[in-house]
Amino acid sequence: MRAGIATIRPRMSTSRGPAVPPLPEGVALALALLHTHRLVWLTGRPEHTRAATVAWLARHGLPTEPLLMRADADRRPARHTKRE
Repeated sequence: MRAGIATIRPRMSTSRGPAVPPLPEGVALALALLHTHRLVWLTGRPEHTRAATVAWLARHGLPTEPLLMRADADRRPARHTKRE
């Protein structure tokens, strides 16, 4: 099952992490599945943004691990890196 918790636009961030608010239905789904499924966060964000991404997840009451991110040197579109 694949579901999103945030939109990809606007691409704004702050020193505390992405300024994009979570999608309420995505958060609700993640929290509902948390006790019956293994959640894995898969993002196209580069590894150097891990701390900000973890802070964003925590700030919205979501588990922070496991979090799979693209390598800093990987400049391919996220749709390609997520397939791997």
